[in-house]
Parts: sequence; C-alpha cells; structure tokens
Amino acid sequence: MTFDEAVEKYAEALLIGDLMTGEPETSNIESVVQAWVILKHISDCVEERLKALREVMLVRVEKFGRETERGGSHLFVDGTKVMRECRRSSLPEEKALRAILTEHGIALDQAFSKVTKVVLDASKVEALVSLGKIPEEKVEAAKKVSWALKVRLAPELEESLDRIVGAPAKEVEEKAPRAKRAKSIGSRKGA
Repeated sequence: MTFDEAVEKYAEALLIGDLMTGEPETSNIESVVQAWVILKHISDCVEERLKALREVMLVRVEKFGRETERGGSHLFVDGTKVMRECRRSSLPEEKALRAILTEHGIALDQAFSKVTKVVLDASKVEALVSLGKIPEEKVEAAKKVSWALKVRLAPELEESLDRIVGAPAKEVEEKAPRAKRAKSIGSRKGA
C-alpha cells in the first residue's frame, strides 16, 4: 500500500465515522494524532471554502433577490431562504470620527470621554512579594495557565492530504523559494 493509499484509507475511515464516534481517551496516540491532523486539514479547507461561498452568496442575493423592509434582500433556493442584511454599529469607527472632528476643527473631547481604568501593576505586585506582604506561592497559584498545542505535519503527509482532501487556499507570496519544511498546525486552549 502506498503512502497516499494509506492516508486516503485512513481519511475515509475517519470521515465515515470510525474515529469520529469513538472515545479519543481509549484510542492510541498515533490514531489520535492522525485524526487531529486530518480533521484540522479538513477544517481549514472547509473554512476557506465557506468564506468563498459566503462572498458569492452575498453578491448573488443582492443581485437576484427581493428587497426586504430593512434594505437588505432575500432569495429562496430549493426552499432555503438566504438573506442579506445590513448590520450597522451604533457608533462610528474611532479613527474615521477622529478624522472628521479634526477636519471640522472640533476638539476630540467634544466626542470622546476620558475613562480612568484600574490596571494591575506587575512591579507593584513584585514589590509586595519581595517585602513579604503577600506570599509568592499564592501569587503564582493565581496566575492563569494555558497550553499551546503545536503539530508539525510531515511534508509527505501534507502533500497527500492536499491531493486527497484538497488544499486550503493560501496567500501567494512572491519570495525566493525556500527549502521544504514541515507545516505547523496549532491550536490554543486555556487550561
């Protein structure tokens, strides 16, 4: 069995449900990593595809749809209602408003208010610890801890996934070619 065939067989089994329905805790680490890599790749492809489809849908609903009461438009496709609605924030963008005020010679304090905010000062906390007023262990225990998960794909696996599942759209950069290196797929979760 070739590497591509093995990846395709594994991806097919995964998508049909073998690893989608099983408990990850009872699977071996190889299966868990392979499942994560394939699902992450598929997720990236789906995300890029959804963005492209969304843009086309917005344009087509505007062009072929019926106008709504709120100035948007809607369209029925095989019984599915697709709506394009305008969402406007209640406040203007700050940068744009600053430019408008400056252009009209209006002081910024006519539209902006100063807000005093109490923030944690790391140097003051360190001073309290060094003076023995609060225990260092308690300060350390009060710190948030999170873990990053980084998975570096083997180049052969990435190439196989691109051929079998499809490649997520990537920005084209005009740079000098570099030596092939493994792609890193990461995920951050708070603990």
